[in-house]
Amino acid sequence: MRKGLAALGIDYDAAALEAVKLGLLARNGLENVPVAYIYVQVTRGIASRTHAFPNPPAPPSVYGFANQYIRPAREVWERGYRAITVPDQRWPSPRSRPLLSSPTSSRNRPRWTPA
Repeated sequence: MRKGLAALGIDYDAAALEAVKLGLLARNGLENVPVAYIYVQVTRGIASRTHAFPNPPAPPSVYGFANQYIRPAREVWERGYRAITVPDQRWPSPRSRPLLSSPTSSRNRPRWTPA
């Protein structure tokens, strides 16, 4: 998360997500369940729908949800699952994901260089 936020130039302290996680678990009554899952997304915030980033920047928005994970019945789990998978053409490389989701305005696009 920290690398993605930095690559996109989103000024948000990823350490604050610990409180978000605990809050999601508490508000959904999941503190004492054996296994739960959490989804969190941090965006550039709410602003006019244009290609340029807002100036001054909007405060980041944090969206998340949590739910209990209930494992399938043992016989189903042990039998396994079938799946057909195909490469995701949108994401040629995990490192390109932040850039591919950036606005088209090159003037405002965060710069990314390989490590």
